[in-house]
Amino acid sequence: AGEYYRAITEAKRYTSIFPQGKNVEDMYKLIGDSYLMSKEWSDAIRAYDKFITRFPASPFINQILFNKAICMVKFSL
Repeated sequence: AGEYYRAITEAKRYTSIFPQGKNVEDMYKLIGDSYLMSKEWSDAIRAYDKFITRFPASPFINQILFNKAICMVKFSL
């Protein structure tokens, strides 16, 4: 529904309350994707970096790297 900042807030809350929760990987991805969709390029890059550091063997890693590259291009324009 376009409520990206609400999604970010709730995902951060989840990762804070359940740092080892079964959905924590999805929440880190959601944070980066929400920043991307709200065109907050530098915040998205930082969020994707956290994801890459925390989940280097994730099945989402290629998508995360691609999204990070998009953000880096947009940020430099």
